[in-house]
Amino acid sequence: MGGFVALVLAIAAAKLLIRPERVADIRICEPDLVFHVVGQPFDSTTWKEVPDARLAMLESLARTQRFRGTEPALIEEMLGPSECYVGYDNEPCYRVPVLGSEDRYLAFMVAHSGSDWGKVLGAELDVDPFPAWSCS
Repeated sequence: MGGFVALVLAIAAAKLLIRPERVADIRICEPDLVFHVVGQPFDSTTWKEVPDARLAMLESLARTQRFRGTEPALIEEMLGPSECYVGYDNEPCYRVPVLGSEDRYLAFMVAHSGSDWGKVLGAELDVDPFPAWSCS
């Protein structure tokens, strides 16, 4: 019985180690990817003009900006026109290049019903922009 309990505890601990992390309004599926990059302050112009700098700015963007409850147009004003498709045309999505690996995508989910209709519910950084909210 003791071996079974130890196995269950080990599995639970492993799930805690690999779970996604939320930084403010952005859910980051691979926290080590972001937090082990030497960061630089978020700058809207640099984000729009130098896609290769996005990963380094991501932690600053997450910690300094609030997206939940905003209009998608405000995100596009800050980050530029959407670059990928999430699920609806009004859900902004941005490619985040990763040197030596496949790109990641910062996708924003927008409510399409209820009292939050048309407002951003949050964002997720993952390998695949669609379907959004895939990391667990």
